[in-house]
Amino acid sequence: MTVKLTSLRADTRRENDGDWVELPELPGVALKVRGFAYGPFQNAKSQIEAKWARRTGGRDAIPAEEQYKANGRLYARYLLLDWRGFDETYDPELVEQLLTDLGYRELHDHIRYATNKVSQVDAEFVEAASGNSDRSSDGSSTLVAA
Repeated sequence: MTVKLTSLRADTRRENDGDWVELPELPGVALKVRGFAYGPFQNAKSQIEAKWARRTGGRDAIPAEEQYKANGRLYARYLLLDWRGFDETYDPELVEQLLTDLGYRELHDHIRYATNKVSQVDAEFVEAASGNSDRSSDGSSTLVAA
């Protein structure tokens, strides 16, 4: 099988602007999220990681609870844009409060799932290769002078 190369291109508009993702485990619930590649998210995440590295000298692990809360703030501020299907109206302040509470681990999981779906590319396959041919050797041949 041959993969259509253009099918591997990420939909950067979708990753940056966000899109709705239905949650299979929660019928009727959908999250509007951006992709993990969203630039401001990546920048903020890098800043937090650099701060941690300076603080620990790269020697000590950051406590899991601190990592969880930092991720929650990042998800709330950069990735989760809206929701539907919950009994509470989407509110950015509420979202940050929930996502920094250790009791809402499952909501973190749903956000990661949705964010991965927004960034996912679906490879397309074509019947025959066009413009490509199989190598004529194993690639280890040497140039012979004439």
